[in-house]
Amino acid sequence: MILPSHFLIFLNPNLRYIVDRTEIHTKNDRVSIQHNRLYSKPNIWRAIMNNTSLAEILKPIFDFVGVHGWNDSSLYALSQTTDLGLADFHALFPNKAEILKKFGTMIDQEILSQFADNTSDDPHDALFDILMTRFELMTPYKKGILAIYNDTIGHLSVDLIKTLPHILQSLSWMGSLIPQQNYDAFKKFPTLKLSYLYFQTTRTWLWDETDELSLTMVEIDERLKEIEQFSARPSIFSFITNFFK
Repeated sequence: MILPSHFLIFLNPNLRYIVDRTEIHTKNDRVSIQHNRLYSKPNIWRAIMNNTSLAEILKPIFDFVGVHGWNDSSLYALSQTTDLGLADFHALFPNKAEILKKFGTMIDQEILSQFADNTSDDPHDALFDILMTRFELMTPYKKGILAIYNDTIGHLSVDLIKTLPHILQSLSWMGSLIPQQNYDAFKKFPTLKLSYLYFQTTRTWLWDETDELSLTMVEIDERLKEIEQFSARPSIFSFITNFFK
């Protein structure tokens, strides 16, 4: 039996292969592949993008979303903003949540490359610099991000639910860049505190139209101080522990 396909994805236990313009021949429950091109998953993006950066693909997508909204932008409409064919677009973005995940990963990689060996010794300043750099990197996509925020926050959005684990992973990576051994404020529940800090400051950044994002800088500094002051307060558990010492 021959199963023709323009674009097929096939899984084996060890490696995910993406087979492009191929036919799968099955006989006696064994599978052989006749193909023109066979890519392992990490290489398929490079082959499809053909020396086009991910930023060049995502920018028109976010511009379109900024005008038409997230919920009203279909995957087909978003694919038409790029130079990719529909099948190639699907390979990169099988669903809308994947657009958000790849965008987040792109920003994460830029942050990690900039701060891997270049963070301030002061943890407060280090986290301030990391967050400000992240917002500066996201600024060209701001209109699209605002539209996504308006269409997903406060609603039971499937795309938001799918993306939340990736956001928490991003925050974990950001936290790993902070010299936490000298930062008592983030020794306990670091991801929870970073989530509060990031989401609160993001809301300010989305409506911050100042040239140097001065409102965002003030918000980050104030929220950091709030977390530091809260963390410095003795908890009920420390009272009990001290009482029985």
